[in-house]
Amino acid sequence: MGAIAARLAPGAARSASPRAAGALVVALMVGAASVPALLLVPALWGLPWAAHAAALLASSAILLKVSLAMRGMERGALGVAECAERGDLGAARNALARITKRRTGSLGRDGVLSGAIESVGDNTTDAVTGPLFYYGLLGAPGALAYRAAGTADSMMGYRSPQLREAGWPAASLETALTYLPARLTGLAVVAAAALLRLDWRGSCRVMLRDGGRTQSRNSGYAMAAMAGALGARLEKEGCYVLEGGPAAPSARDVRLAVRMMRVSSLLVAGLFSAPLAAAIHAALYAALHAALYAPGGTLV
Repeated sequence: MGAIAARLAPGAARSASPRAAGALVVALMVGAASVPALLLVPALWGLPWAAHAAALLASSAILLKVSLAMRGMERGALGVAECAERGDLGAARNALARITKRRTGSLGRDGVLSGAIESVGDNTTDAVTGPLFYYGLLGAPGALAYRAAGTADSMMGYRSPQLREAGWPAASLETALTYLPARLTGLAVVAAAALLRLDWRGSCRVMLRDGGRTQSRNSGYAMAAMAGALGARLEKEGCYVLEGGPAAPSARDVRLAVRMMRVSSLLVAGLFSAPLAAAIHAALYAALHAALYAPGGTLV
């Protein structure tokens, strides 16, 4: 998906109607990601009903796994923590640069650790709970479409003055799609803080107070919830401050943030996505079975 954006975005920016061209690029990316998954349903119609249902569930699970991206962020954030614990600030900056877009060369220890926690919070929504949310609603095609929209935003959305107009559709679509998942994720982080015996009351309070302070309308909710749970002050210099508490962030806080990402993701998957997907799939299966299959599971 990133290759599509990298190849087509410059041409969209130079076109006579950059916003329309940008919207076309986004549509191509979302379609390329989701349409193959949509085509699985008619491709499996010739199977007996039980085999059809089993094959669709298995393929959906595989496609959902492709749409999630938790492991890379875990490794990156824990790498920052390990470097900070060794006192190697330069290595910690380099490790942070691999998981964030911000400039890390001049950051001190507090800024590096804050950036790692913020990246974990932001990534929880964008790469894990967001796809899970749309999997619950729309199955694997929804999860893949959401990830494609996020990729389009990261590649095109206001990244430079040249892409300001062409990137507007990608940025606007990602903002709209992430509105509900971001707030659900914030609540899941609060619940994760409670399960991990962290300050869940502070997590809830800071999320409600500071969740809208970030440049993005959505990314602040999980980050603020983590800041409150940790009792730490998170700051992106010149942009925002999340006043989770008076303490500077520590390497231990980064590890706890990763644990909150894991637990909150499991909560969203188990309490929202899986039950909703099961209910929707069961209804669709029943409707398809009634319309397409005769008694005994043979295709009409």
